[in-house]
Amino acid sequence: MTNADYLTRYIGAAPPITPKNTPFQNFITAFNSNTTINNEEHIDILRRNGDWVADEINGIHPAANCSFICSNSGITISGPNIICNNPLVYTLNNPPAGTIRTWSATPAGIVNIAPSPDGSQATITRSGNGNITLQVTISNANCGSLIVSTPSIRAGSFVSSEFPITGPSTTCPNTYISFSTVALPGATNYNWFWPNDWTYYSGQGTPYLALIASSNGGMVGVGVGNACNSNPSPATKFVFINYCGGWGFSASPNPSHGQTTIATTQTQAQSAKELSQTKIYQIKILDQSGIILKQYSYSGGITNTAINLSNLVGGVYLIQAFNGSTWASQQILKQ
Repeated sequence: MTNADYLTRYIGAAPPITPKNTPFQNFITAFNSNTTINNEEHIDILRRNGDWVADEINGIHPAANCSFICSNSGITISGPNIICNNPLVYTLNNPPAGTIRTWSATPAGIVNIAPSPDGSQATITRSGNGNITLQVTISNANCGSLIVSTPSIRAGSFVSSEFPITGPSTTCPNTYISFSTVALPGATNYNWFWPNDWTYYSGQGTPYLALIASSNGGMVGVGVGNACNSNPSPATKFVFINYCGGWGFSASPNPSHGQTTIATTQTQAQSAKELSQTKIYQIKILDQSGIILKQYSYSGGITNTAINLSNLVGGVYLIQAFNGSTWASQQILKQ
C-alpha cells in the first residue's frame, strides 16, 4: 500500500480496486453499508482498526477474511454410526455454495475416504478397528474455514484390549468371586466363560459376572460383540486358588535365586487321617498365565523337599502343593 492509499477516502459505491478492496472494507477501516457515506479515514485509529494494530504488535496476525462472522449452523454430516465390511456413503448437508469441502477422519489409519467430486459426499471403507470421528473442512476465499464433525463412529469389531477384565487374580476355594469389563457403546452381547468346575451365579450377557470358585484355578474370559462381529477374540484373566486355612506350606528363601525348600507348616496331628494330610503328594510350579512349568509327585508323601528354579527367568511364580485332598498355594519371586 502507498501513502495515497492511506490518505484517500472511499465510499461504498466506489471501493478500491482489487486486490485492495477487501482489506480496506474489513480490516483497515470500518466499512459503512450506506454507499453515500464515506468509510472511516484510513489514518484514523478507531476501535476496530486499533484492535487490529494491537494484535499485530502482539504477534497475533489475523487473516484477511471474514471467518469471524461465519457459522456452521445447519451444516451436518449424516450416515451410519457403525462401519463393518461394506463401504458406506456419508453426506454433507447444507454446505455453503462455492466452497471447497475436504474430508478427513480422526484418528487416521482406521478408514479410507473417497470423496465425491464436489465433496458433498464421501464413501468410507473400513481398514482397521476403532472409534473414529469424520470431519469436513469447508473453505473459500471469502469466508475462511469451518470444520464440521460427526459424533463417534465405530469401525469394525471390538478388540480385547478395549474390554479388559477387572477382578481378583487369586481367591480361596469355594468362595464367591466377581468380575467386570467395560460397558462399550454399541455392544450387542457379553459372552463370558469360566472353568468347568466353577459354579455360575449371575451376569452372563452383561458386563458383570459372579461365580463360585472351586478348589482349582483356571481361566475366566469374555468376548464383547457388536453388529460387525458377535464373537471376537476374548479378553482373559487367570485366577489362582490360594491357601486360605486348614493346612499350608512354606517356600524359602523367598525371593529365591534357584534352590527353594518346600515344607509343610502343619506339624501336629490328632489322627492318622490328619497325619496323612500334613504331607505333600504333588507340587506344581505355574507362571502368571497359569501354565504348568514344573510338576512333581511323591507317592508316599513328604513333609519337605528342595526344588530347583534356576532355569526359570526372573519373575513371580505360583507354587501349588497337594496334601491328598486340598491344594494350597504360595507365590514366589525368582530373581
